[in-house]
Amino acid sequence: MRVINPRIVLSSIRLLACIAVTLTISLQVCTAHAQSTQPTNNLPNTAYISTADNQWALWTPMDSKATIEAAFETLAKDYHVNRIWWRGGQDEMWLRHHRFREGNTFYYRLWQRLRHLNDEVGTNRIAINAARNNGMSIWMVTGLFEFATQGDAGACFDWPYQSEDELRINHPEFVPVNRWGTRKQAGPVEYAYPEARAIVAKRITDYLVERGYDGVTFYTYVENFQMRYMDEFGFNEPVVTEFKKRHGIDIRTETFDPKALAELRGEYVTQFLRELHASLAAAGKKLCVRISPDAADSHMPELWRAAGKVKLSTAGNIRMDWERWVQEGLVDELNVDWPGNDELLAKVLEATKGTTVAASMLRTFDDGLPQGVTRVVFPGGEVESGYPREAKVGWPDEKIAETSADVLSGRDVFAKRRFLYNVAAQKTKADVPNILPALKDEDVYVRRAALRALAVLKDPAGVAAMEEALADPDNAVRCQAAVALGDLHGPESAARILDAVKAGSTFQFDMEAATQALMKICEADVRPLLEHLHADDLKVRLVAVRALNYIGLRLPSSPSFALGWGQSGTPTTLPGQSVGDSILDAMLKFVAGPEDIYIREMALGVLPAYSGDPRVFDTVLKALEDSEEFFQVRAATALAQLAQRPDAAAGAPEKAVRALEILFKRYGTGSHRKDLDWGWRSVGTAMMACGKPGESALQNLLEQNDDPQLAELAWRILYQKQEPMNFVLADLQQDIEAHKLHPKFRARK
Repeated sequence: MRVINPRIVLSSIRLLACIAVTLTISLQVCTAHAQSTQPTNNLPNTAYISTADNQWALWTPMDSKATIEAAFETLAKDYHVNRIWWRGGQDEMWLRHHRFREGNTFYYRLWQRLRHLNDEVGTNRIAINAARNNGMSIWMVTGLFEFATQGDAGACFDWPYQSEDELRINHPEFVPVNRWGTRKQAGPVEYAYPEARAIVAKRITDYLVERGYDGVTFYTYVENFQMRYMDEFGFNEPVVTEFKKRHGIDIRTETFDPKALAELRGEYVTQFLRELHASLAAAGKKLCVRISPDAADSHMPELWRAAGKVKLSTAGNIRMDWERWVQEGLVDELNVDWPGNDELLAKVLEATKGTTVAASMLRTFDDGLPQGVTRVVFPGGEVESGYPREAKVGWPDEKIAETSADVLSGRDVFAKRRFLYNVAAQKTKADVPNILPALKDEDVYVRRAALRALAVLKDPAGVAAMEEALADPDNAVRCQAAVALGDLHGPESAARILDAVKAGSTFQFDMEAATQALMKICEADVRPLLEHLHADDLKVRLVAVRALNYIGLRLPSSPSFALGWGQSGTPTTLPGQSVGDSILDAMLKFVAGPEDIYIREMALGVLPAYSGDPRVFDTVLKALEDSEEFFQVRAATALAQLAQRPDAAAGAPEKAVRALEILFKRYGTGSHRKDLDWGWRSVGTAMMACGKPGESALQNLLEQNDDPQLAELAWRILYQKQEPMNFVLADLQQDIEAHKLHPKFRARK
């Protein structure tokens, strides 16, 4: 409890008196806070913090010493947490072992930011120390099958996939394949290879020991949209050989029992856990695996959906034999993943009875959890409220207390947070003069809460102070100031936000907070953005164009939709013909270059608002010949969108396809393009988006005999369809029929 300033210098004459007074004040404050936070359930609690999501999205901030320490203190005192699951360890391991693709401009810059936070700010080190200082253990969270993937797998953005582990790159034989060897799975390594198991086990053990984590928790999904059906992958040589040895069946060419294959692949996972657990135990570290709460089968890897509509067990058809793990003591804990499953939890408790294996469930509210089960909570914005878990902040049955502005002049930061939360929730009345002093409070959560309160009060008298907060020492407060100004702003707020960008902002401020705020501020009048399109500062130009991109395409405030993939409908009409002409001229200039490539990508996203202007189609068409290969691919996507618009010129789809086909052919045999592992997927999908002309052109490329690589890639576009943001489902029979048309197998006839 931060009620004593340790730097106060006491004279020896008054020492005892001052100590007595200080202890009395401290006891009173701590007792009052303890009464408000006394847990109704004495279960041990774990908080799962999915950093780096918190360092990108505008969640509870985890990007500075102040924010991490404030969060961990709150979790310990208000949420009775005695263990942290910290996904930031996974980020650090990715920074060590992954190769990041520059072609995914957004994520490449995000990882530059994460490297800065890891190497220079030291967020992972800060988190470990903060856990220790609050009497909590801390475990790393990472994926059992998550080694990222080849570039043409879609996930949370347009192609390419952001990165791939060097283990997959240096050992392509470790990557799971389909039965024909024509397609590699996105995400896992095949644990049938002893060498792969050994490398991963050593990597994790060494990292936990080096950094001082107490254990590791595995999730079992993979974050990509490549999977089309459950038995698509797992046909690597060791698996094929062992299955034939046991069952006399070649799974690549003969009908087999999918359950038997799932069990065999599951045995290799069990063997990996056996080896890893032995390695961790020798180092004094613990192991937890999350199991799927899916009622259909808890023995499958966890489901993943993200932005798509379909949920799949994206790691594939692998039996997760958790009962065996318990019997052999291969794990120290089993976690039933969110939203929990009481029936499955009962089975886990029965299986673990009399063993050393612990049980946990990811469920924030349920005071009826059985004795001994660890509750895993996923803390959100309620952590900043000053209220304990029992208050159920943000839920329909939340329990909040009467508070007074008088607490803002006191030392209890939790009381300050509660008051400001009540104001923002419109449960307590306040005036701007009551709130303004809180913007200078030492506590980062108090300052953020004050900004939220001012935004809700809707009093213009608070705007100047909110704009001043854009220069706060902490990024989390600056981000909150921008977001708050999106809801309550003055005539100069847009310019002040862009000034903050120029003054030295962060990736999170620019790409999320500032963009979201400017979308709201400038939706009805884009002139403040127009004034900054030609600013000297590159980041200012980028944020202005990015905001226009979202406004012009009527897109949600998410980078996942930055290029408007697959969007339909009429874009927002930009106000004022002269303003619109000025914006169009600027976007055409950006697209033509030279300019920062991400600005150029965002400019491409604005152009569909002006698709009726013939210069737009011609400019994008010309961009297919750009000197930057990554940008050619983005132009391909934009060209397909323009060709399909209702106001497109006659023959636009055919003209687009002819140009796209020329670009697609550059991925043929002997190509040395930087985007060779993914660009073809984006260009080919753009051709398909043009309808029959594109499909016919790809079919011709498939059937030609001069370039086998082009035939292969055309076949993948036509018969192994993918989207960057959703699953494209198929089944085995469809795959069999598709492979009858594959160039290699067709040639054998």
